[in-house]
Amino acid sequence: MASSSLPIHIAIIGGGIGGLSPAIGLQKHPQISFTIYESHSSFSEIGAGLGFTTNAHRAMSPISPALYEKFKSVALFNGTEEKRGFAFRHQVGEEGPDEGKEIIEVQIPPGLEQSSVHRNDFLDVLVGCLPDGGRSCVEFGKRLVEIRDGEDEKLICMFADGTSVDADVVVGCDGLKSVSRLYVFGSESELSRPRFTGKIAYRAIIPMERAIKAIGEKQARNRQMYLGHHGFMITYAMAKGTLLNVIGFRTTESNTWDGEWFRPAKQEEYERDFKGWGKTVKSLISLVEQPDLWAIFDHPPVSTYHKGRLCLLGDAAHTTAPHFGQGAGMALEDAHVLSSLLGRCTSTSELTAASRAFDYARVPRTTRVMAASRGQGNLVCFEDPDAGSDLEKVAELINWDRRMWLWDYDVDGNCKQALEKFEEERGSFR
Repeated sequence: MASSSLPIHIAIIGGGIGGLSPAIGLQKHPQISFTIYESHSSFSEIGAGLGFTTNAHRAMSPISPALYEKFKSVALFNGTEEKRGFAFRHQVGEEGPDEGKEIIEVQIPPGLEQSSVHRNDFLDVLVGCLPDGGRSCVEFGKRLVEIRDGEDEKLICMFADGTSVDADVVVGCDGLKSVSRLYVFGSESELSRPRFTGKIAYRAIIPMERAIKAIGEKQARNRQMYLGHHGFMITYAMAKGTLLNVIGFRTTESNTWDGEWFRPAKQEEYERDFKGWGKTVKSLISLVEQPDLWAIFDHPPVSTYHKGRLCLLGDAAHTTAPHFGQGAGMALEDAHVLSSLLGRCTSTSELTAASRAFDYARVPRTTRVMAASRGQGNLVCFEDPDAGSDLEKVAELINWDRRMWLWDYDVDGNCKQALEKFEEERGSFR
């Protein structure tokens, strides 16, 4: 039988949102110690804006009450006052007789909310919730290359600099191109690799004042989606309303992607891919100085996020297309559940039970989110097989009933399910 000595030491692979969130939740448990291993030389996030919905907000406070309070100090919860209770206004973005026509403006039901924040601002919030700002629990420049089995059920993490560490548990939070995932499914398995969704995105940030001059204050400050055939643009304010996040999505002609997954793009590319679009979309593109091009990937559905004492979390487990804005939110939900489960362990012999309970609670939820996000991307590109470009049908499928299960989610109830399953599972390991 494995040793039951305490403390239980956890290696967290990745210092992004997915890695920092469970670490914050774990620090309240005295029998747990952890180290975060980050491949870069400092904390960093790729990308600009983040959108959060009620389910993500609900996950923050249980992880740490301070987390949600600090988050609220940097997040933007509304645009102009009269649009406080609305999610996004969907309108036709292409040239033609319907250009600018409203498809639907989704109203947020009472008690629910939506927010946006700059990624780096949120990362600063997370770091600020770690003991001494992470100085004592983070090692930088640690790029994972392999995970091996060690003695007494421990795992050995091998890094590119030639060093290695062993741990009672490994939490793989190393994102889309996860090395941790290879340990679970094997390097030859299709389940280890992300899938190209057939869509690319041009991402950029525009100073809000410039956007207001180009398209007007109401259009710039409130959340908008401009829909068209095989593409759409989404805009929302962030950084307390000083910046406008602009993302233009296009469906590619091929279902495979051989180029770089992320690279700087030229404005001419952006303009070419949105040729034939309307005045507002073109005006916003004209303000973009340095767009980045992202190929959009997600993960194939799987039946487990763990192998033994390694547990995948966030994008390493279930990268989702961004069309419902749930990537970071799913990582927060995961973090709430996993930190609670690991915090319940009183010996290393119970760790596998915690991983199994995590699967039980999180695989169904995140699998549904991945599938729905793909479907949403097709819908707003007028590629849904039932709705096509029929605006009434598109509006019907966008309407609130389609996303209530997503936003108004009982995050604490999901955690309770996991803990109940843990109690069942750990009995079999005693």
